Amino acid sequence: MTNALLIAFAYLLWQVADNWLGWQTFTRPLVLCTLTGLMCGDITTGVIIGAELEAVYMGVSAIGGEAPSNYQAASVLAVGFVVLSGADQGVGLALAVTVGTLINAVKPFTQAIALALHPWFMKIAETGNVKKFRIAMWLQVIFVSQLLNTIVVFLVALGGEAGLQTFISICPAFIINGLNASANMLVVVGLCLTTQAIWNGTTTVMYVILGFVAVKYLALGTLPLALIGIVIAFAHFQNSYKLAQSRSAAAIGTNAQEGDDFYE
Repeated sequence: MTNALLIAFAYLLWQVADNWLGWQTFTRPLVLCTLTGLMCGDITTGVIIGAELEAVYMGVSAIGGEAPSNYQAASVLAVGFVVLSGADQGVGLALAVTVGTLINAVKPFTQAIALALHPWFMKIAETGNVKKFRIAMWLQVIFVSQLLNTIVVFLVALGGEAGLQTFISICPAFIINGLNASANMLVVVGLCLTTQAIWNGTTTVMYVILGFVAVKYLALGTLPLALIGIVIAFAHFQNSYKLAQSRSAAAIGTNAQEGDDFYE
């Protein structure tokens, strides 16, 4: 019960904090898993799980405002399954991602409640009472937008501590191996989606080959590879910026010259 309450509280806390600050970063898997791991007493595992889930969900876009999976719930549950339940990391990740997809089933109910309250919000806005409207919006964020999801996270976490162990103990080995394999595949699929989103032809191919060589043959770790990526990204940005500036200056000069010819 205590662990389930902790996971549910972590989910609600960082959702509300993200809405309050408007940073849109607290609920990203990398940050959310790290903070949840800190609250659960194992920040290292939180960072590792956050990095893997970030790779999974980095290429997932909320088309039309609809995301295919609730990665916030998946993040806190993955940390809860692994840190608090002692589950294998691959199994925990696979189950958490599955639950994150299923939890979207409660979203229509949340949206229906929010739409039913819309006329009330409009009446408060028409009165010009800013303080009352702000309080109403906060109540909406806490008790309408996130309450049902928090309850589902709590129930899954509550059954997860004992239920997950029972599930693992009665499951055949091939299912557990399949969950581990699917967890590894999720990271690859996420990276492929991200690569597809930034694909621009030959340049992307060269970067992919460079990364493959650096990892496979030079045996570079994650940190040095990330630093190299930052340097390349910065240099590419600077070159693109200077090229855009030169093109803009050339366009201005051409327009000015055409203008002089016209007045002459």
